[in-house]
Amino acid sequence: MDRATYMRRTTPLRLTICAAALTLTSAASGATFLFASRQPPLRLWWDGAALPNSEFSIVLHQTPSSDATISRSLPPGALQGLRPDQFSGATPSAIAFRYEVEAGELSCAGQAALGRGEGQCQFYPSISYADALARLGVAPRNELEQLRLGMAGVTIEYADAMLRSGLRNADAEDLKRLRNHRISPAEVSAASDRTAAAIIHAEKKRR
Repeated sequence: MDRATYMRRTTPLRLTICAAALTLTSAASGATFLFASRQPPLRLWWDGAALPNSEFSIVLHQTPSSDATISRSLPPGALQGLRPDQFSGATPSAIAFRYEVEAGELSCAGQAALGRGEGQCQFYPSISYADALARLGVAPRNELEQLRLGMAGVTIEYADAMLRSGLRNADAEDLKRLRNHRISPAEVSAASDRTAAAIIHAEKKRR
């Protein structure tokens, strides 16, 4: 079912998302988060779908009507608290889930029906992650970039290994692009030109 059909069928009940988001915020305020932040949490909107093999597709937006900011297909279990059967009902049901990575924690609430879901999220960036990348000289520019790094799989270990392998003139965005292209530290060491753009270009040519 396409997004337009989903939106049309669930419109009368979509105001419950706001209540779910407020509940999420209240719960978060009383919890001790592993991922404390110097700033208020980053607020985002999400929509997604249950995929075959129990995978989930999630798209994050900076505003309810903006284009996709982050789009990922995630394996089973990556979104804690979410199950494929929660998307199978004919009427919307409330859902809540978390996505926890080294970069921080994404806590989301909303509703799902007819194979699709939508709602709101808050991202709590990890101070220790940002500080570690800053010491390596590749600090994320803001919380949104930190979330992008985390969802791409850029860990502190990966960043350190890439830089130790001779990666030159790199920033956080370069690390995300390299990780998305599955470039390893060994491939950086073997490259004649060790800038991110050159390494990615060479990898595309090999394909």
